[in-house]
Amino acid sequence: MDKRILAALALVAVSGSAAAASICTGVAANGATIDGATDGSAFVRVTFTPKCSANVQLDFTQTATGAGVCANSKKGKNNFKGTTAGGGIGVDTTCTLDSNSQCTAVSGTLDATTNAITCS
Repeated sequence: MDKRILAALALVAVSGSAAAASICTGVAANGATIDGATDGSAFVRVTFTPKCSANVQLDFTQTATGAGVCANSKKGKNNFKGTTAGGGIGVDTTCTLDSNSQCTAVSGTLDATTNAITCS
């Protein structure tokens, strides 16, 4: 195989592309599984399934070097965000309401270089 192709594949493998998932969808139940990896390709090392409370909507994203969440309560007022890049969970924005006057779900994009999260 051409050395340039191998080099490009290696760069893609270590670049830390973010893997995002809607973990909690507003239902009190087990959330979606958060995948872990011990090979350094994910920030979480051990796979687990979180318990979600009623009305909680949570999006999780991770790279090899960090993780972040964007969340809200369907019956709340604000969207919240937080990352492993320091600080804690805090208010991000006022949530957008759907036709039932409930907050719509949020999703996050994690910057693979700075581990800053942008919620939308």
